[in-house]
Amino acid sequence: MSQAAYEKKIAISAAPPAGESFSNVPAVSATLNHGGDVLDDTDMVLPSGDPNFGFRSRILGLRDASCSITANYDAASAVLTQIRDAWKDKLKLLVRYLPDGTTANGFEFEGPVESFSITSDINGLVTVDISIQASSLLAAA
Repeated sequence: MSQAAYEKKIAISAAPPAGESFSNVPAVSATLNHGGDVLDDTDMVLPSGDPNFGFRSRILGLRDASCSITANYDAASAVLTQIRDAWKDKLKLLVRYLPDGTTANGFEFEGPVESFSITSDINGLVTVDISIQASSLLAAA
């Protein structure tokens, strides 16, 4: 069954030990990225009769996760100010990505704010694009 995007929530909190009080980010779109490295470990001295001769082999390396958020910018928004201040002060945030708005199917991680970019077009709204990189395990919310 498909999930309606309007139900998703992105919530942030100061990283422990500062608190566990989460605030919802007024996101218009958000993406939770799961990634990782794939490393080439090809053995270049395989005998020609080996079934893997002439093919690369790979192993999985380190895992990674990040959250990209777009929101309508509001200078009076406490949660956007908290995110901007975390970027400015080099602090980590706790991030909850809740695809259906509940913690039952959500993800949580801790990480620093990589970017906080404010954009404005002459014909549109002022928006902010935020990227938060995981520096902890991507866990169930």
